[in-house]
Amino acid sequence: MSQIRLVADSSCDLLSLDGVDFVSVPLTLRTETEEFRDDARLDVDAMVATLRATKGRSYSACPNVADWEKAFGESGDVLAFTITSSLSGSYGAACVAKQSCEERDPSRRIRVVDTLSAGPETMLLLEKAASAQRGGASFDEVCRVVEELRRRTHLLFSLESMHNLAQNGRVSKLAATAAGVLGIRAVGQASAEGTLEMLGKCRGERKTQEFLLQELERLGYKGGSVRIGHCGNAAFSLELYTELRRRFPNADVRRYLSGFPEYVATLAFGEEITPQQGKLSLQTARQRMNWRIALGANRIIGPEHFVTNPKLGELDTIARAQLQNAVEALNAAAASRVWQDLVRQIQSNPQNDPALYYTLARCFLNTFYGDLTWDERRTRQCRNWLEQVRHCWQLPQLNELVEQAIAEELQTQQKELDNQTARPVRMALNYIAENYAQKIGLDEIAEMLQMNSSYFSTLFKKETGRNFQNYLTEYRIEKAKELLRTTNETMMSVAEQVGYQDTRYFSQCFVKVVGVKPSLYRKMYS
Repeated sequence: MSQIRLVADSSCDLLSLDGVDFVSVPLTLRTETEEFRDDARLDVDAMVATLRATKGRSYSACPNVADWEKAFGESGDVLAFTITSSLSGSYGAACVAKQSCEERDPSRRIRVVDTLSAGPETMLLLEKAASAQRGGASFDEVCRVVEELRRRTHLLFSLESMHNLAQNGRVSKLAATAAGVLGIRAVGQASAEGTLEMLGKCRGERKTQEFLLQELERLGYKGGSVRIGHCGNAAFSLELYTELRRRFPNADVRRYLSGFPEYVATLAFGEEITPQQGKLSLQTARQRMNWRIALGANRIIGPEHFVTNPKLGELDTIARAQLQNAVEALNAAAASRVWQDLVRQIQSNPQNDPALYYTLARCFLNTFYGDLTWDERRTRQCRNWLEQVRHCWQLPQLNELVEQAIAEELQTQQKELDNQTARPVRMALNYIAENYAQKIGLDEIAEMLQMNSSYFSTLFKKETGRNFQNYLTEYRIEKAKELLRTTNETMMSVAEQVGYQDTRYFSQCFVKVVGVKPSLYRKMYS
């Protein structure tokens, strides 16, 4: 693997990249009273609350030249990414740092990329660069694949509030207030010049979601990589994620909370011990660490918090039955309600050990997966979700994890069932395409598929939107239209080639579908 350092300002929403040398250079946001540095210690909730409460303007500060020089290091090739130069001086500072480093060591190669964007789009570029590097690509090759991807990526954004725009004079305060009262979301994009431009305004989250999806499809999206970054709006991002996965099952879609909140430090202390009791102290410290889900992270948890070892063998009978019914109906909302009801049962008793949330999540996921059609892939996926449970440090995060597992797996189950029911119809359509000139009947095809003819008829209409006979007629007439336009065959010959032995009946079917007689249709195209 080539040794390339990847560097980006923190607008990329990443602090690390697996298997490569990566450095994040923090941006800074300032109000009249406070400063927020966009690094691992950033409290996103506190920053958002401050911005909403401040009456003055807020200012962003880019990394300076010294910050970039430090990130570039003393040697080696560097590929750096910056937030769009139309919004920040980050690109300019990085270019000055590049020049300085290359003057000190002319053998170095440093490339600075003005992404003309930010956030998820920059993340995709970095992921591509890291992947190419791990695959053994040279510096020039990594730069090339990044540039090729940059021409195909696009940034869309939605703003729940226009408060900050009003504070910075981008919109009037009256307009921002009215938008908040009416639930209006601003939707925009990063332009080709790197500016943020508005595409429209939507009232409510559902219309906003549909606007974003339509815009994606307008841009030519057919199922590639999507990164959804959100700031405190997990529900909306989950709905968008779920709908994208529904419409594009093979898409690489990931969602994340902007601002690196997952990088936290929580300390838990065990009991005071003698030298011979080290194992006991470690055990109680691990148990107390579970309290972070109730107390929050970035704190110290000590002996004042009691420790038990809660057990939850299985869900109670009612919850078990409700979950089974939800899975059988492929009803994600109903399955989520079962989970939330169980969570509320724990919350109702403040004496409950918070570790119950973790044991409940594991028990729920095991039960949920047990009700699905089991296979090797689901075995692996279940293990993956169970592993992620222990990394959740807030209850909303745990809720989001469980609900994401529910949404993804039930969607996959629905797709598998749809494929199973669609297969006989696909076989029937292929048979029609190959044998439309022969005598074909519903009963004949149903028998071939070893299905009841009535059930097959219902299934065919469900999948195609048309009953069997109408589909067959329309297919034959389309073939007839082609022959009439491209050949001089007699009307009897055309009729026979598309499955009609009676020329008069063929003409009647043609008029019913096309609206004119076959002879007139031929004249129109001769």
